[in-house]
Amino acid sequence: MPSEEKLVDRALKVLEGNTLSYKGLRVIVPHKRAYPQPFCWDTAFHVMGLNGVNNELAKENIEAILNIQNESGLIPNSPSRRNDMDLRSQPPIIVYAILEYYRETKDILSIRRWYPKIIRYVMWWRREGMAFKNVNLLSPFSGSRDLKALAYKAICSTGMDNHPTYDFCNGKTFKIGKNHYITVFDLLLSSTYILALESLLILSDILGKRLSYLKEELRKAKEDYNTYLWDETNEFYFPLTWNGERIRVRSIQAIISLIAGIPDNRKAKKLVKVLEGEFMCDYGLVSISKRDPKFMSPQPGWLYSKDPYYWRGPIWPPIIVLSVIGLKRYAYFDLAKEIAEGFLRAVEKSGFAEYFTPNGHVGSLKRINFSWTAAAVIYLNKELD
Repeated sequence: MPSEEKLVDRALKVLEGNTLSYKGLRVIVPHKRAYPQPFCWDTAFHVMGLNGVNNELAKENIEAILNIQNESGLIPNSPSRRNDMDLRSQPPIIVYAILEYYRETKDILSIRRWYPKIIRYVMWWRREGMAFKNVNLLSPFSGSRDLKALAYKAICSTGMDNHPTYDFCNGKTFKIGKNHYITVFDLLLSSTYILALESLLILSDILGKRLSYLKEELRKAKEDYNTYLWDETNEFYFPLTWNGERIRVRSIQAIISLIAGIPDNRKAKKLVKVLEGEFMCDYGLVSISKRDPKFMSPQPGWLYSKDPYYWRGPIWPPIIVLSVIGLKRYAYFDLAKEIAEGFLRAVEKSGFAEYFTPNGHVGSLKRINFSWTAAAVIYLNKELD
């Protein structure tokens, strides 16, 4: 469609406008003025948009984000020390983005060079993110130099800075070693960790390496996700506190389980039914069920997001991308197309905002020309071809 081609051209210009030089490499930052340094999961979505469109720039972005990895294996939220962003990470989507890069380019030399860093990153999440070694699920956490806003910093490791899922903690964390944890087995971190494990195993097979212990880890993680987080009565996934209490907030995070192949077909069908009835709108998917009492509710006073409604209902580009991929994995092609087209209408209506209100308007931070929105437009346009 001509209008889609025009939108993609505009998206490419947004990415070009947010491209900076970082330690000798071109890297796309989220927003040249608001966030002028690379961010971990933003970069993953930028790479996914670039794959097959500008493979060389995709490669440089992968190199840049892997180059900020420290000796422990951590790829930080951002290399910035501001708000201790260099002491935590974000959902490990970058491993899947690298797999997609290989599938597009067959650049095995780069994969071989990157592989040690990829496996160290996945093992960092395995070592630090699992507060209980007999439960293969992750909890949000952050290191900290400053005791202020510990819960907020830990929540930021999920990328969803003030999502209602985390209201239960009332601003409190639990310290284990140097890390401050939100005491919950997390939906998004656990599902993206499972996706990272799966992607790493595929890359290992490509390189002729056999990581049998990770195959068992993947099996256990999927099993634990379904054992601990699935609620048969409500036919949905919910986070579980360390005390065994379900956090009954109907979050879009549950739908992200599809991308990692976690639910069986019966559970997937039930998830999709809830998705269609409670999350869909004219412009894609909202981040919390429209029927949930916390939909578009103000954040608690202990949270620090500049926008009180940030992740408490609006439509977010990365979630649209992950949901579309997950739905296609389970062969819900028409639904995936409907969601993608709705999101593209939001961009046509309101520009390349960081996120959109449920009626398709720019989110209240008023940031436009945002990179992951442009990358999502490019990625979804490829998916619709």
